[in-house]
Amino acid sequence: MSQENFLDSQNSFSPANENPSIRIKVIGVGGAGLSLVDGLTLDNFNGVEQLAVDVDSRALNDSISSDKLLVGRRHTRGMGTGGEIAIGRKIAEEEKESIRKKLEGIDMIFLLAGLGGGMGGGATTVIARLAREAGALVFAFAPLPFSWEKSRHAQAQECLEELRKFANAVVPLPNDSLLQIGGMDATALECFAEAGRNVSKGISAICSLVFRRGMIDVDFADLRKAFNRRAGRTLFGYGEGNGQDGIRQALRELMLCPMLHLPDVSKAADAILILITGGTNMGMSAVNQAALEIRDEFKAGEHVVFGAHVDENLGDRVQIVVLGATD
Repeated sequence: MSQENFLDSQNSFSPANENPSIRIKVIGVGGAGLSLVDGLTLDNFNGVEQLAVDVDSRALNDSISSDKLLVGRRHTRGMGTGGEIAIGRKIAEEEKESIRKKLEGIDMIFLLAGLGGGMGGGATTVIARLAREAGALVFAFAPLPFSWEKSRHAQAQECLEELRKFANAVVPLPNDSLLQIGGMDATALECFAEAGRNVSKGISAICSLVFRRGMIDVDFADLRKAFNRRAGRTLFGYGEGNGQDGIRQALRELMLCPMLHLPDVSKAADAILILITGGTNMGMSAVNQAALEIRDEFKAGEHVVFGAHVDENLGDRVQIVVLGATD
């Protein structure tokens, strides 16, 4: 495909291309999921709803989420699952009608859950299944235990494979890799903060594509069409640059992003989402070239969802976020 044809073939330039009626909900499941929801920075997307789901009444009371669902009181009496994934799964199945009510009318759902915990590992797959049955597009961000946590790590891997059967895209966030990104002297809190930054970047990029007008806009139907499949392996990365060569810098940083070099990351994408955001001086030719290179690097097929937005607050900075999935 020629450079001249890429932009016109992917998206409409209509300034009226908005999606005000699209409903998006971020759902934190279990302790790690609640912490991720509470720590989100979503660039003032006021239309994004939040829900915290847990068996621990104290954790829910401490959460700043706008909506909360306490489940499993018959099994846990408002306390935790003791890390038992089977209990978390059983609770979600028993409470599925209450969960379904929270999913009604939602077009896109982000699930945040640590898959090594009882609720995160056990209930998240059930919620993903119910969300897909309700017609929602489902993206999941899932921290994984350290590899030295032998039993929890193995259980989390099983939960990850099960989650991929129902979510449209699953981005694993292994603690081992987050430690490498943060440095060997990084504390547990710093590693978890890194996970939070990754989640915020991913959700903000997708919400930006759905809610905001840009140089190149994306219709929600395009996003649904591209990712309306069962998730296999995924890729997720980001880069940032500044100055006259900002897009090239951001592209180089994207290709070196540690999240793209994790052991379980796909090297190609059947469906890929690309968002390039920059200041008012961002040039269309450079945007076009970057999109072409990203498409070719990840061997993207016909399902390319591409958006380019101008944010005056960025000045001369440019940000690129990529999310892809393969069957």
